[in-house]
Amino acid sequence: MSISAIAGIDLEITAMHLNKSKVQGQRPQDLEKAAMSFEAMMMGQMLSHMFSTVPQDGFFSGGPGEKIFRSMLIEEFGAKIAERGELGIADAVRETLAQVQGQQAYSAAAQQQETLSQGAD
Repeated sequence: MSISAIAGIDLEITAMHLNKSKVQGQRPQDLEKAAMSFEAMMMGQMLSHMFSTVPQDGFFSGGPGEKIFRSMLIEEFGAKIAERGELGIADAVRETLAQVQGQQAYSAAAQQQETLSQGAD
């Protein structure tokens, strides 16, 4: 086994350790919160476009209050839809963020390994 192969294995182990510590610490809650926020925002945007086609005048109109509070209602609808978790958007975002963190952990491990090897020279 060559030195570069051993260094590669060491680099992968270091990256796995960094990734594990980042994702298993406080990060999963952060990832979950970010993913849920993204799904809620996305659903709010979709509902906003849908509600823009609904007339705001006539017999069943909410009057001036509806105009003021409609955006908050739509935002809350988006949050409630996201909480149910049936769309899977938050799951996909969370998985992607975890992968990105893993790649960043690998890059950090590579830099740390390079620093250590330069210090040994």
